[in-house]
Amino acid sequence: MSSVNRGAVRRPAILLGAALSLAFSAGANASRDLWDPVPASDAGRNELSLPMPCGGKMVFRRIQTSAKGPLDDVKVSVGISSGEAQPAVDSAGSSYIAGSFSPKSRKEGRYYWIGKYEVTQAQYDAVMTDGQKCPNGDRKLAAPAVKISWYDAMEFTRKYNRWLYENAPDKMPKEDGQPGFIRLPTGTEWEYAARGGVAGETGRDAPENVDDVAWSSGNANGRLQLVGLKKADGSGLFDMLGNADEMTSTPFRLSKRSREHGQASGFETRGGSYQTPGAGLFYGVRTEHQYYSGGKEFTAKTIGFRTAVGAPAITSPNRLDEIRKEWSSLGDDSNKDDTHGGNAGTVGKIQELEKKLRNQEEILRRNRELTEANREMQESSSDRENELAGLQNELAGLRQSLVSVREDLRSANSAREEQRNSAIVANYQLGAFLCSSIAKQNMDLDRLTRLLADTKKMCDKGSDSKLCSEDQLDGFDRKRAASKGVLDGLVNYYRSTLKVTVGNYDLPVISSQKDRALLYISKMQNGNLSEFAETYFTHLNAAYKGAGDADDRWISDCSSVRRK
Repeated sequence: MSSVNRGAVRRPAILLGAALSLAFSAGANASRDLWDPVPASDAGRNELSLPMPCGGKMVFRRIQTSAKGPLDDVKVSVGISSGEAQPAVDSAGSSYIAGSFSPKSRKEGRYYWIGKYEVTQAQYDAVMTDGQKCPNGDRKLAAPAVKISWYDAMEFTRKYNRWLYENAPDKMPKEDGQPGFIRLPTGTEWEYAARGGVAGETGRDAPENVDDVAWSSGNANGRLQLVGLKKADGSGLFDMLGNADEMTSTPFRLSKRSREHGQASGFETRGGSYQTPGAGLFYGVRTEHQYYSGGKEFTAKTIGFRTAVGAPAITSPNRLDEIRKEWSSLGDDSNKDDTHGGNAGTVGKIQELEKKLRNQEEILRRNRELTEANREMQESSSDRENELAGLQNELAGLRQSLVSVREDLRSANSAREEQRNSAIVANYQLGAFLCSSIAKQNMDLDRLTRLLADTKKMCDKGSDSKLCSEDQLDGFDRKRAASKGVLDGLVNYYRSTLKVTVGNYDLPVISSQKDRALLYISKMQNGNLSEFAETYFTHLNAAYKGAGDADDRWISDCSSVRRK
């Protein structure tokens, strides 16, 4: 199959432009650098130049991603989203990408290198003949190498790697001390780079003016063109669309709505060729070719390739440890019901929260016993019972939220960010609930303390009330001590919640979910719980800044909200 017949030409062929380009190819190009015909003004950190046989070189462009850690990756759009897509062939979907190399700064994302130009005939001959066939001044050697098989392209990468390791090992970029290697780009790497990488307009299916960057059937005059005659795209790459259709390392797969079909078939090419109409040049076009045709390795005069530089994933024991730590942060997937859980909102985190809930229920049970013991000192126990019932309802709602998070964990990796955010919202609810409980318990303790003090004052004046008996006073002391124990338990759980949160989430991530959590809490019938959530966030901020335990301040702040 081919993309040649896809649609009509996007705009009329500009014959004058084609004639001028051919004249330029025959004249001005005589003085162009055969290996890097269009030197970049932003080369610096954005370009990698590797030596080749015959004194040549191959130039690569840096393609940035936003992935940070070795196990982090980025969800990207692939395929064609418009009506130009061929159903099940290049329909829009999602894929994931991560660079092979780590930046010096942790603030930047990982990156990979991809060829600035399509591999030219000069470069191909120099490598495949081990430097025995070097350029002789023929300008045609600056055209892409075509009429080669997928296996020829793989052999080129093998021989080029061997030459680099033997002749210029220090020139190869390194990842964690290990040298990289030349290979074909994956289909996702190719499309991500063609769309402009992390800074590109990834929502656009094609360039705004395809004639500026691509040779097509409308402007190439039916011939393969020298590399670098058109403008560079947003990534600084030339001829990603048109000229030579480019092989990738990815087997062709049909698309099944938003995902790839399970069958891996022939090899995949990207970008279209000089025979493709301008209207058929899309970033997401995928074309399938057989590895063999008529008993021979398949080749075509329209198919070439460009290379990329990658690196191994497991470069050292330290890197393996780093990968394992990131894997642990994704959650415990040992439970068959949990399939590849999300980031911080993980099965382990949910289990921890559920443990806290069970402990909280025990506190409520003890609190209820204390209420029963203090019944004779209270004007009415009904209000307290209503509060306890309300706490139970809140616990049920929180437990339901955690169940929802656990259900979210059973979704695919694509939903892990939402799982994390849901867990953070549940964390806000738990923090607000504990702060509210601390305030309520502190008020009970204050009441008991005042009651005991007033009773002792009355007895010191010689009252003969039965409350002045030693047994009654001892009973009051025990009830106050029990109430203080409950308060201490709540504060301990509050402290643990703060420390777990600081240990598992970054402050920007926590902050990003604050408004969502407050909106959710405000919709619940639970009074001023939103204000307790604000107080919890204030305490989180202090914890992130390195503030130590502040039991009295926590109790005071939470109680202040209660008194409003």
